Amino acid sequence: MGKNIYNENVYLSNDKEAMDTFLRKKEEYQLLYALERLQHEEVLKLYNKYLLLVRDLLKSFSFNSSLEYSIALAYLIHKGYLSFNKEFKSKEIQDEIHSRYGTTIIRGYGCCRNFSDMTRDMLMLLNYYVKNLYCYLPNLSLPKSAIYKQANHVINVIEYDGVKYGIDLLNSCALYRFKNPLTLERISSFDNDKIRNKPYFEIITGDSSLDEIKEELKDFNAERKKRTISPLEYEDEIKPETIIYMNEHKSILDEFHNDTNQIKEGIALRLKSNLTKQN
Repeated sequence: MGKNIYNENVYLSNDKEAMDTFLRKKEEYQLLYALERLQHEEVLKLYNKYLLLVRDLLKSFSFNSSLEYSIALAYLIHKGYLSFNKEFKSKEIQDEIHSRYGTTIIRGYGCCRNFSDMTRDMLMLLNYYVKNLYCYLPNLSLPKSAIYKQANHVINVIEYDGVKYGIDLLNSCALYRFKNPLTLERISSFDNDKIRNKPYFEIITGDSSLDEIKEELKDFNAERKKRTISPLEYEDEIKPETIIYMNEHKSILDEFHNDTNQIKEGIALRLKSNLTKQN
């Protein structure tokens, strides 16, 4: 049996076969991104403009952390406030802009990559630390074979009160702490789910180099020694209180949706037209 290039022990050792494969895929992604910037230039301009409007909406609320902003953003997405038709379906679609997955949210659809990319876009505009964390999410408990698996999910890493956490906005804003640099475990009173960090995918997307990944893994190793928030604080206080706050401002959210519907329709219709021409 040959080596498994998705094994962290392999590619983190700078294995030539693994790195050649990842860098070749990176070149393919970079070419695709360049083509998309040309094909969807007007859509991307409108999307960037729309993100600023969403940022200003969020800044108008009484939030003080990237954790609260993340939960609020998930609320806006799931409730359809960021979709042109005020409907949202948790669904994976293939005809989208790979370099800006957040645009798919405007069309009323989204899976993990769409949530994580829009979250990264938004928190960067709000001047908070954020990154995409590509990982292996098991159906049940995390198997030992996870070290050999390819990434099948993506969440965000954010910072709250000096500690880095993984947060999965698609799946009920599940919050994770670093058990070690390559394993995160859920902060919950009911679940002990674990996910496996698969940083090789950052090389493919161009997010990070191998050296940058190694340095970041050292940082993540330091995170495991920090005191994290308790399940009670997150599940009974921070998350529900943020959701209650958003519910209390429903009239403002409805007004925002109506006021921005023209630009959302412009994004959705142009994107559909461009993708239809490509096919």
